[in-house]
Formats: sequence, C-alpha cells, structure tokens
Amino acid sequence: MRDLDNRAQSLMKEIDSHAEDYLKVVSQTSPEKRKEQMEKIQKLFNKAKEYGDDKVQLAIQTYELVSHSASTVIRNATLIVACNARLINTSDVWTQTWPGLKQKSKKNLLLPHYQQKKILHPQPKV
Repeated sequence: MRDLDNRAQSLMKEIDSHAEDYLKVVSQTSPEKRKEQMEKIQKLFNKAKEYGDDKVQLAIQTYELVSHSASTVIRNATLIVACNARLINTSDVWTQTWPGLKQKSKKNLLLPHYQQKKILHPQPKV
C-alpha cells in the first residue's frame, strides 16, 4: 500500500511539472505539439488512476481477509465458551455441534486424554 502511495505521489509530481511546462509554452507551440503534450499528461493521469484502483482493490482484499479471520476467531471463541459451559452444566454442546459425536461424561472430560475412556459405538444386537 505504501509503495502504491509513493508511486502515485511521484507520478502526481511529474504530472504537475508537465502541466506547468505545458502552460508556459502553450501559446508558442503548434497544435500538434500541444496535442502530444496533452496526451502525455493524460497517460500519466491514467497511470495514477490505475494506482488508485490498485489501492482500492488491496484495501478490499485486506478487509475481506480481516473479516474472515475475525469471523473464525468469534466462531472459535463461541465454541470454547460453550465447551466450558459444558464442563459446568449438562448442556450437550458437542453433540449439538457435531451430531455424530457421542456424549462423554463430565468426569471423563476432566481426565487427561490418555486416561479418558474410549467411547465405543454400540453394536446393533442381532
């Protein structure tokens, strides 16, 4: 973004100097020469506009990235709060979030992972 700003600023200074030069000699130059100078200034303006468009696109991309990251953080924080609530009360957060997951007992959730009992899906009786 800073690089685009620097390029645009230097381009605007260049446009200013060309415009001053043009205005100084406009009455003394031929129409063809004036047209060439105006086209040169116009090209510089178009280039400055492209830099501005690039800055806008970069700003939009940055906003989308930050927005997506913020949404992810909020979603994860909500899940963490809900999981902590699960340890305190009997709300079934995990099975609401992932319906295929079997509910663990509160006691089992408080144990280290290597001591937790494995939850086996019951086999249908034939």
